[in-house]
Amino acid sequence: MNGSKVVFTTRFINVCGLMESQKKFKVDCLQPEDAWELFKMKVGENTLNSHPDIPQLAKTMAEECDGLPIALITIGRAMLKFSYDKLPDDKTRSCFLYCCLFPEDYKIQKRKLVDYWIGEGFLDENDRRKSQNEGYSIIGTLVRACLLEVENEYVKMHDVIRDMALWIANEIEQEQQNVFVNTGAGLTEAPNFRKWEGVRRVSLMQNKIEDLSEIPTCPHLQTLFLSRNYLKIITGDFFRSMHSLRVLNLSNNPSLTRLPSGVSNLVAARHVRFIKHRDTRVARRVGGIGKPEIFELRAHS
Repeated sequence: MNGSKVVFTTRFINVCGLMESQKKFKVDCLQPEDAWELFKMKVGENTLNSHPDIPQLAKTMAEECDGLPIALITIGRAMLKFSYDKLPDDKTRSCFLYCCLFPEDYKIQKRKLVDYWIGEGFLDENDRRKSQNEGYSIIGTLVRACLLEVENEYVKMHDVIRDMALWIANEIEQEQQNVFVNTGAGLTEAPNFRKWEGVRRVSLMQNKIEDLSEIPTCPHLQTLFLSRNYLKIITGDFFRSMHSLRVLNLSNNPSLTRLPSGVSNLVAARHVRFIKHRDTRVARRVGGIGKPEIFELRAHS
Protein backbone atom coordinates (compact mmCIF):
# COMPACT_ATOMS: atom_id res chain seq x y z
CA MET A 1 0.00 0.00 0.00
CA ASN A 2 2.34 2.69 -1.32
CA GLY A 3 5.08 1.73 1.10
CA SER A 4 2.95 2.22 4.22
CA LYS A 5 3.16 -0.13 7.21
CA VAL A 6 0.48 -1.50 9.51
CA VAL A 7 1.22 -1.96 13.19
CA PHE A 8 -1.16 -3.91 15.42
CA THR A 9 -1.10 -5.24 18.97
CA THR A 10 -2.47 -8.48 20.35
CA ARG A 11 -2.24 -10.56 23.50
CA PHE A 12 -2.28 -13.82 21.51
CA ILE A 13 0.73 -14.98 19.50
CA ASN A 14 -1.39 -17.03 17.08
CA VAL A 15 -3.05 -13.83 15.89
CA CYS A 16 0.31 -12.74 14.49
CA GLY A 17 0.33 -15.86 12.33
CA LEU A 18 -3.24 -15.32 11.17
CA MET A 19 -2.42 -11.73 10.25
CA GLU A 20 0.77 -12.88 8.46
CA SER A 21 2.88 -10.37 10.34
CA GLN A 22 6.42 -9.88 9.08
CA LYS A 23 7.96 -8.90 12.41
CA LYS A 24 6.98 -9.63 15.98
CA PHE A 25 7.97 -7.54 18.99
CA LYS A 26 7.23 -8.59 22.54
CA VAL A 27 5.99 -5.66 24.59
CA ASP A 28 6.33 -6.23 28.32
CA CYS A 29 3.94 -4.73 30.84
CA LEU A 30 5.14 -1.57 32.52
CA GLN A 31 6.97 -1.57 35.81
CA PRO A 32 4.95 -0.15 38.75
CA GLU A 33 6.67 3.25 38.67
CA ASP A 34 6.18 3.68 34.92
CA ALA A 35 2.61 2.40 35.14
CA TRP A 36 1.80 4.99 37.80
CA GLU A 37 3.31 7.79 35.74
CA LEU A 38 1.27 6.79 32.67
CA PHE A 39 -1.87 6.52 34.75
CA LYS A 40 -1.33 9.94 36.33
CA MET A 41 -0.77 11.49 32.92
CA LYS A 42 -4.07 10.13 31.60
CA VAL A 43 -5.99 11.06 34.74
CA GLY A 44 -4.64 14.59 35.01
CA GLU A 45 -3.50 16.54 38.05
CA ASN A 46 -6.81 18.41 38.41
CA THR A 47 -8.73 15.18 38.85
CA LEU A 48 -6.16 13.69 41.22
CA ASN A 49 -6.32 16.76 43.44
CA SER A 50 -10.10 17.21 43.34
CA HIS A 51 -10.70 15.04 46.43
CA PRO A 52 -8.34 13.87 49.22
CA ASP A 53 -9.36 10.23 48.80
CA ILE A 54 -8.68 10.08 45.06
CA PRO A 55 -4.84 9.72 44.97
CA GLN A 56 -4.84 6.53 47.05
CA LEU A 57 -7.80 5.09 45.15
CA ALA A 58 -6.06 5.96 41.88
CA LYS A 59 -2.94 4.08 42.99
CA THR A 60 -5.05 1.05 43.83
CA MET A 61 -6.68 1.17 40.40
CA ALA A 62 -3.32 1.54 38.66
CA GLU A 63 -2.03 -1.53 40.52
CA GLU A 64 -5.07 -3.55 39.43
CA CYS A 65 -4.23 -2.74 35.80
CA ASP A 66 -1.08 -4.84 36.39
CA GLY A 67 1.10 -2.72 34.12
CA LEU A 68 -1.02 -3.30 31.00
CA PRO A 69 -0.78 -0.04 29.02
CA ILE A 70 -4.19 -0.28 27.32
CA ALA A 71 -5.89 -0.81 30.69
CA LEU A 72 -3.95 2.05 32.27
CA ILE A 73 -4.91 4.40 29.44
CA THR A 74 -8.57 3.34 29.29
CA ILE A 75 -9.15 3.48 33.04
CA GLY A 76 -7.07 6.63 33.38
CA ARG A 77 -9.18 8.43 30.80
CA ALA A 78 -12.37 7.37 32.55
CA MET A 79 -10.95 8.20 35.95
CA LEU A 80 -13.26 8.54 38.93
CA LYS A 81 -15.34 11.50 39.99
CA PHE A 82 -14.29 13.68 37.05
CA SER A 83 -15.81 11.32 34.48
CA TYR A 84 -18.86 10.90 36.65
CA ASP A 85 -19.33 14.66 37.00
CA LYS A 86 -18.88 15.16 33.26
CA LEU A 87 -21.91 12.98 32.46
CA PRO A 88 -24.68 15.14 30.97
CA ASP A 89 -27.28 14.93 33.77
CA ASP A 90 -28.31 13.30 37.05
CA LYS A 91 -30.43 10.74 35.19
CA THR A 92 -27.38 9.41 33.33
CA ARG A 93 -25.35 9.41 36.54
CA SER A 94 -28.05 7.37 38.32
CA CYS A 95 -28.17 4.89 35.44
CA PHE A 96 -24.39 4.52 35.59
CA LEU A 97 -24.30 3.88 39.34
CA TYR A 98 -27.06 1.27 38.97
CA CYS A 99 -24.66 -0.93 37.01
CA CYS A 100 -22.48 -1.52 40.09
CA LEU A 101 -25.24 -3.75 41.50
CA PHE A 102 -24.15 -6.53 39.15
CA PRO A 103 -21.20 -8.87 39.88
CA GLU A 104 -17.71 -8.28 38.52
CA ASP A 105 -17.39 -8.99 34.79
CA TYR A 106 -21.13 -9.68 34.60
CA LYS A 107 -22.60 -9.28 31.12
CA ILE A 108 -25.81 -7.25 31.38
CA GLN A 109 -28.28 -7.55 28.55
CA LYS A 110 -29.00 -4.05 27.28
CA ARG A 111 -32.75 -4.62 27.04
CA LYS A 112 -32.99 -5.85 30.63
CA LEU A 113 -30.81 -3.02 31.91
CA VAL A 114 -33.14 -0.47 30.32
CA ASP A 115 -36.10 -2.32 31.85
CA TYR A 116 -34.50 -1.99 35.29
CA TRP A 117 -33.97 1.74 34.75
CA ILE A 118 -37.62 2.13 33.78
CA GLY A 119 -38.73 0.09 36.80
CA GLU A 120 -36.60 2.23 39.09
CA GLY A 121 -38.20 5.37 37.72
CA PHE A 122 -35.08 6.81 36.11
CA LEU A 123 -36.93 6.80 32.80
CA ASP A 124 -40.57 7.69 32.13
CA GLU A 125 -42.66 4.57 32.62
CA ASN A 126 -45.69 6.12 30.92
CA ASP A 127 -44.12 6.16 27.46
CA ARG A 128 -42.32 2.85 27.10
CA ARG A 129 -41.06 3.27 23.54
CA LYS A 130 -39.62 6.70 24.28
CA SER A 131 -38.02 5.42 27.48
CA GLN A 132 -36.41 2.48 25.74
CA ASN A 133 -34.91 4.76 23.11
CA GLU A 134 -33.65 7.08 25.82
CA GLY A 135 -32.20 4.13 27.73
CA TYR A 136 -30.21 2.91 24.73
CA SER A 137 -28.99 6.49 24.21
CA ILE A 138 -27.75 6.59 27.80
CA ILE A 139 -25.94 3.29 27.29
CA GLY A 140 -24.21 4.84 24.28
CA THR A 141 -23.18 7.86 26.36
CA LEU A 142 -21.67 5.61 29.05
CA VAL A 143 -19.82 3.52 26.46
CA ARG A 144 -18.35 6.63 24.80
CA ALA A 145 -17.23 7.84 28.23
CA CYS A 146 -15.39 4.52 28.72
CA LEU A 147 -17.57 3.78 31.76
CA LEU A 148 -19.19 0.71 30.17
CA GLU A 149 -17.83 -1.86 27.75
CA VAL A 150 -20.10 -3.11 24.99
CA GLU A 151 -20.26 -6.59 23.48
CA ASN A 152 -23.07 -7.10 20.97
CA GLU A 153 -26.33 -6.95 22.94
CA TYR A 154 -24.57 -6.84 26.29
CA VAL A 155 -22.62 -4.35 28.36
CA LYS A 156 -20.38 -4.86 31.34
CA MET A 157 -18.52 -2.71 33.80
CA HIS A 158 -14.77 -3.11 34.22
CA ASP A 159 -14.03 -4.18 37.79
CA VAL A 160 -11.99 -1.02 38.42
CA ILE A 161 -14.83 1.19 37.15
CA ARG A 162 -17.23 -0.85 39.28
CA ASP A 163 -15.11 -0.15 42.38
CA MET A 164 -15.29 3.52 41.50
CA ALA A 165 -19.09 3.39 41.11
CA LEU A 166 -19.51 1.65 44.47
CA TRP A 167 -17.31 4.27 46.09
CA ILE A 168 -19.32 7.12 44.59
CA ALA A 169 -22.67 5.49 45.48
CA ASN A 170 -21.72 4.96 49.11
CA GLU A 171 -19.47 7.94 49.79
CA ILE A 172 -20.36 10.79 47.44
CA GLU A 173 -24.05 10.17 46.71
CA GLN A 174 -24.87 8.24 49.85
CA GLU A 175 -28.14 10.08 50.59
CA GLN A 176 -29.69 9.14 47.24
CA GLN A 177 -27.63 6.27 45.82
CA ASN A 178 -26.49 4.26 48.84
CA VAL A 179 -26.23 0.58 48.04
CA PHE A 180 -25.33 -2.67 49.77
CA VAL A 181 -23.61 -5.03 47.34
CA ASN A 182 -22.15 -8.43 48.17
CA THR A 183 -22.15 -10.46 44.95
CA GLY A 184 -20.30 -13.62 43.99
CA ALA A 185 -18.96 -14.05 47.51
CA GLY A 186 -20.13 -17.63 48.11
CA LEU A 187 -22.48 -16.54 50.92
CA THR A 188 -24.66 -19.33 52.32
CA GLU A 189 -26.65 -16.95 54.53
CA ALA A 190 -27.93 -13.45 53.95
CA PRO A 191 -25.75 -10.75 55.55
CA ASN A 192 -26.94 -9.17 58.78
CA PHE A 193 -30.21 -7.43 57.99
CA ARG A 194 -29.14 -4.41 60.03
CA LYS A 195 -26.91 -3.54 57.09
CA TRP A 196 -30.03 -3.18 54.94
CA GLU A 197 -31.62 -0.49 57.10
CA GLY A 198 -31.82 2.80 55.27
CA VAL A 199 -30.32 1.30 52.10
CA ARG A 200 -32.06 1.93 48.77
CA ARG A 201 -30.57 -0.89 46.72
CA VAL A 202 -29.36 -4.37 47.75
CA SER A 203 -27.68 -6.90 45.47
CA LEU A 204 -26.74 -10.40 46.64
CA MET A 205 -26.50 -11.97 43.19
CA GLN A 206 -24.47 -15.13 42.52
CA ASN A 207 -24.24 -16.52 46.03
CA LYS A 208 -25.40 -19.74 47.70
CA ILE A 209 -28.10 -18.36 49.98
CA GLU A 210 -30.83 -20.94 50.66
CA ASP A 211 -33.01 -19.50 53.39
CA LEU A 212 -34.55 -16.09 54.05
CA SER A 213 -36.41 -16.78 57.29
CA GLU A 214 -35.69 -13.51 59.07
CA ILE A 215 -37.64 -10.33 58.42
CA PRO A 216 -35.59 -7.27 57.44
CA THR A 217 -36.63 -3.69 58.17
CA CYS A 218 -35.89 -1.63 55.07
CA PRO A 219 -38.71 0.78 54.21
CA HIS A 220 -36.52 2.74 51.79
CA LEU A 221 -35.43 -0.26 49.71
CA GLN A 222 -36.19 0.23 46.00
CA THR A 223 -34.20 -2.56 44.30
CA LEU A 224 -33.52 -6.09 45.52
CA PHE A 225 -31.42 -8.50 43.44
CA LEU A 226 -31.42 -12.09 44.73
CA SER A 227 -30.98 -13.91 41.43
CA ARG A 228 -28.59 -16.83 40.93
CA ASN A 229 -28.75 -18.17 44.48
CA TYR A 230 -29.95 -21.47 45.95
CA LEU A 231 -33.08 -20.05 47.54
CA LYS A 232 -35.60 -22.59 48.83
CA ILE A 233 -37.53 -20.68 51.48
CA ILE A 234 -38.64 -17.06 51.82
CA THR A 235 -40.69 -16.37 54.93
CA GLY A 236 -44.18 -15.02 54.34
CA ASP A 237 -43.44 -11.64 55.98
CA PHE A 238 -40.05 -11.13 54.34
CA PHE A 239 -41.34 -8.26 52.20
CA ARG A 240 -43.48 -6.76 54.98
CA SER A 241 -41.54 -3.49 55.38
CA MET A 242 -40.54 -3.07 51.73
CA HIS A 243 -43.20 -0.51 50.88
CA SER A 244 -40.91 1.33 48.43
CA LEU A 245 -39.63 -1.72 46.53
CA ARG A 246 -39.88 -1.14 42.77
CA VAL A 247 -37.52 -3.74 41.28
CA LEU A 248 -37.31 -7.36 42.45
CA ASN A 249 -35.29 -10.12 40.79
CA LEU A 250 -35.60 -13.68 42.11
CA SER A 251 -34.75 -15.41 38.84
CA ASN A 252 -32.42 -18.40 38.53
CA ASN A 253 -33.33 -19.89 41.92
CA PRO A 254 -34.46 -23.31 40.64
CA SER A 255 -35.35 -24.66 44.11
CA LEU A 256 -37.70 -21.79 44.91
CA THR A 257 -41.04 -23.35 44.06
CA ARG A 258 -43.37 -20.61 45.26
CA LEU A 259 -43.42 -17.00 46.33
CA PRO A 260 -44.39 -16.03 49.89
CA SER A 261 -47.90 -14.68 50.34
CA GLY A 262 -46.51 -11.31 51.43
CA VAL A 263 -45.20 -10.56 47.96
CA SER A 264 -48.67 -9.37 46.97
CA ASN A 265 -48.20 -6.41 49.32
CA LEU A 266 -45.47 -4.87 47.17
CA VAL A 267 -47.69 -2.06 45.98
CA ALA A 268 -44.82 -0.01 44.51
CA ALA A 269 -43.30 -2.83 42.47
CA ARG A 270 -42.81 -2.04 38.79
CA HIS A 271 -40.35 -4.70 37.66
CA VAL A 272 -40.50 -8.29 38.89
CA ARG A 273 -38.52 -11.25 37.61
CA PHE A 274 -39.34 -14.63 39.10
CA ILE A 275 -38.30 -18.23 38.69
CA LYS A 276 -39.44 -20.58 35.96
CA HIS A 277 -42.55 -22.26 37.26
CA ARG A 278 -45.53 -24.19 35.94
CA ASP A 279 -47.96 -23.28 38.74
CA THR A 280 -50.50 -20.77 37.36
CA ARG A 281 -51.61 -19.96 40.90
CA VAL A 282 -48.26 -18.26 41.40
CA ALA A 283 -48.90 -16.17 38.30
CA ARG A 284 -52.27 -15.06 39.64
CA ARG A 285 -50.77 -14.14 42.99
CA VAL A 286 -47.91 -12.13 41.53
CA GLY A 287 -50.16 -10.58 38.94
CA GLY A 288 -51.62 -8.43 41.69
CA ILE A 289 -48.32 -6.81 42.63
CA GLY A 290 -48.68 -3.09 42.12
CA LYS A 291 -49.39 -3.53 38.40
CA PRO A 292 -45.74 -4.26 37.56
CA GLU A 293 -44.42 -2.85 34.32
CA ILE A 294 -42.35 -6.01 33.72
CA PHE A 295 -43.25 -9.47 34.92
CA GLU A 296 -41.44 -12.60 33.82
CA LEU A 297 -42.92 -16.03 34.55
CA ARG A 298 -42.17 -18.93 32.24
CA ALA A 299 -43.11 -22.60 32.37
CA HIS A 300 -40.56 -25.37 32.68
CA SER A 301 -39.38 -26.73 29.34
